[in-house]
Amino acid sequence: MLFAFARLLLIAISALLCLFLAIFGLRFLGEAQRYSEFNHPLVTTHPWIIADGGNLDAGPKQSLVALKSAAESSPEIFLALTIRISHDDEKWVLFDHKQSRENMLAFEDALKALPNARFYIIIDQPGGNKLDDIFTLIKNFQLEDSVVLTSPFADTLREIRNKSARWLTGASTSEATKAQFMTSLFLETMVDLPGDVFIVEKFRPRLFTELSRRKKVLIFKTDDPTALARVRSEFSQVGVLTTRPSLFGK
Repeated sequence: MLFAFARLLLIAISALLCLFLAIFGLRFLGEAQRYSEFNHPLVTTHPWIIADGGNLDAGPKQSLVALKSAAESSPEIFLALTIRISHDDEKWVLFDHKQSRENMLAFEDALKALPNARFYIIIDQPGGNKLDDIFTLIKNFQLEDSVVLTSPFADTLREIRNKSARWLTGASTSEATKAQFMTSLFLETMVDLPGDVFIVEKFRPRLFTELSRRKKVLIFKTDDPTALARVRSEFSQVGVLTTRPSLFGK
């Protein structure tokens, strides 16, 4: 009986050792890959500030008042907009679940009212429908070098990335979740990270290190300047996604 138990224990230890060696080997392979800097007008030495729906100290989220207030606070600020197709399926609007779609600001009208602004646009629409309308607006307003596009829907995000264009793309929620899960397994060096911009809500040093190594634009979501300062004490180039951009300076 004792011999059988010892044998099982030895097998378990051997299995754990093999697992450890496999993880170590995969991490080594991932760390051996090198990533080069990529040139883009949006990739600067300054950490990004993204105003989530504008400056909510000035007005309701995604209202023109809030967006203009944020845009006027700094020429380098990004305005994060969530857009959907209108109720009549005729145009893209700035979506807010607290408003009826009939009262939502048209995406095109927002672009007209915010000349020279930078945008982080979340296309909250599945199926890749009517994306050409968005692409046309971006081209007409000469925003190819001033916009980041993303979507929580895989098919829409795939269409965005398949388009040969100058804009950057953001990681989806599922991609960020996958990266965090792989980090918990010590396999963050092996995870596929196709997005250019990653927004995270929790400080995970190993994940931040890997994203920095891969030359990603890293954004920390918070309205707390103290929390951001703690992150920047280790990663100075981390940007911020906030509903209160005035708290984070120009």
